[in-house]
Amino acid sequence: MSTVDKHLTAGFEICLKKDVVHHCRTCHTCQMAGKPNQVIPQAPLCPIPVMGEPFERVIIDCVGPLPKTRSGNQYLLTIMCAATRYPEAIPLRKITSKVVVSALNRFFAVFGLPKVIQTDQGTNFMANMFAQVLKTLSITHKVSSAYHPESQGALELWHQTLKSMLRKYCMDTKKDWDDGIPFVLFAIREAVQESIGFSLAELIFGHTVRGPLSRKRTFDGSPRFSKEGAGLCQLDS
Repeated sequence: MSTVDKHLTAGFEICLKKDVVHHCRTCHTCQMAGKPNQVIPQAPLCPIPVMGEPFERVIIDCVGPLPKTRSGNQYLLTIMCAATRYPEAIPLRKITSKVVVSALNRFFAVFGLPKVIQTDQGTNFMANMFAQVLKTLSITHKVSSAYHPESQGALELWHQTLKSMLRKYCMDTKKDWDDGIPFVLFAIREAVQESIGFSLAELIFGHTVRGPLSRKRTFDGSPRFSKEGAGLCQLDS
């Protein structure tokens, strides 16, 4: 429904809802790269811990090796705010502790230092260098259970979405996956989450972000589509 919401926000008529839903359900790229339609049973309710401020606690992980790109990237450092689920993904050539720390420093420069970082028991996260850096920055390191990815369930679930969208991007554009990271992240952050009624960008910045649909109408009120903006729109479906 996020694609429908974006069209309505951009000023398109409500009668287009059926057309948008039909297009998303019959999208050839989604049929090739996505999962078949299936009914997923609801999970039992369980107590949820009270969350603090955005980026007070972050979950990080590494994805890969992925197909090597022309830039030499084979991995992704993924970061997620535990309170808002706001994601970040940084392409990397390797995932040594030194490289991971360098990427985290760039993330901290934008969003500030978290109080807690949660990781799995990967060797790069358990290295002395990583521990010393976190100690210097007064960041608590929480380690999830071994061989139990569900302990980082929110991030692991997002990995599936991220990989699926990158696969579609590569199929449509014939470009390397790392070229699509900014567009995929924008599409994910801009999409309204049905469970809360807000986009991830709204939770962090306090307002909606201007997307491709906001410039798809000419002054006479008729839709105006362009090849450049179509990529982000298709990713949301």
